[in-house]
Amino acid sequence: MSNWVAITGSAGYIGSVLAKHCKQRGLNVLGCDKAYGEYAEQKYVDVALACEYQDPHFAVICERYNIKTVFHLGGSASVPLSVKDPFEFYTNNVGNTSAMLDNLLKRGWQERKGQIVFSSTAAVYDLSESHLKEDSPKKSPNPYGRSKFMAEQLFAELVSKGISSTVFRYFCVAGSYGDVGQPIDYPHIIPRIMDAAYDGPGNLTVFGSNWDTEDGSAIRDYISVNDICRAHFHAAKYMDTHHGCHTFNMGSMRGTSVFEMIETFEDVIGLDVPYDIGEARQGDPAILLCDPSKFIEETGFEYEEKLEDMIKQAWDWYIFNKEDKHGI
Repeated sequence: MSNWVAITGSAGYIGSVLAKHCKQRGLNVLGCDKAYGEYAEQKYVDVALACEYQDPHFAVICERYNIKTVFHLGGSASVPLSVKDPFEFYTNNVGNTSAMLDNLLKRGWQERKGQIVFSSTAAVYDLSESHLKEDSPKKSPNPYGRSKFMAEQLFAELVSKGISSTVFRYFCVAGSYGDVGQPIDYPHIIPRIMDAAYDGPGNLTVFGSNWDTEDGSAIRDYISVNDICRAHFHAAKYMDTHHGCHTFNMGSMRGTSVFEMIETFEDVIGLDVPYDIGEARQGDPAILLCDPSKFIEETGFEYEEKLEDMIKQAWDWYIFNKEDKHGI
């Protein structure tokens, strides 16, 4: 890796945490995110481009700083929104990614022996299967997953151009890194648990308690945002000596149920979490786990953080934001 890297979606959750990891590794960061022109801070980014990543200007600046490695985290990521407006997801995740790659190639990326790490998702799979391996059927029930899988096909086309790529498929990302983390208003399980612990009843609904699992609640796979960021650097180093298009799952294969998540939060943080029981959501699977063994076995990567670490990090980040917002 050269001393400069580029991050698309650098103002987002994972992108902002990745930028901090980059800085702590002595790397200079070119961040590209349209949010920079609206509200986002430019924390841990040396050069911030307030534009879409398919803008030719992004490729021009990559050439200026002799950037070889691109971490592509930009794109649209929401199952409900993809159902509501599927063409936005195909346009952004597929069309704009294709345009970005074309722009980079036109600006000498091939001569720099470029490499890219792409943020994909376990949503590409047929979610009727509960234990997902890289060769599991790709039959996503929503435009989000389908658009991400279509985007994945683009990276195989780069191999003949001398560009290596790594595609990461992960599911539930959690945790934070000090002063950067997930927006606390995200409609995900850990932010909603923290709302319930902080603000009281009415903030957390468990969707279904009669699933075919040990405690009756749905089981999901959670992975630390910091482990994801470390994996990006690991993949870049791996590609230095392993040319090609590589696809890996990222997860724990352990699985955590909703009730187990609530209980673990109560044990780690020491606060009660009130919740309501609602109807199971149509289309939700009882169990969804990613098998991460391929990445571990082929590259020697080691996961470092446990669920308890993610919860503690998320709570510290949540309290910081709550106190800042409320002026406490």
